[in-house]
Amino acid sequence: MGILTPAIVVAMGKGETYRDTLSYALAIAGCEQALAEYLNVTRSQLEHWLDHADEMPDPVFLAVVDMAMDASRDASARSRELRARLLGTVWRVT
Repeated sequence: MGILTPAIVVAMGKGETYRDTLSYALAIAGCEQALAEYLNVTRSQLEHWLDHADEMPDPVFLAVVDMAMDASRDASARSRELRARLLGTVWRVT
């Protein structure tokens, strides 16, 4: 089996990368409340980051990356499927 890669690669800035990684973690967590609790932030603050209203601090981003790296295979697959549906991204195995 190959590596799963996006069919279309788009250059992103830091803000987009942070927000996309946060969205990935949200899909893994299952809901905003669970992710907010994991990150030890308020749900309101999490929503601001998801809505582009505030810039996510680097330590929070690193916690999000830790969550994504520690996710089970099933949670990661579920997250990719959800993000693909929401963003219309087509994934393929290469």
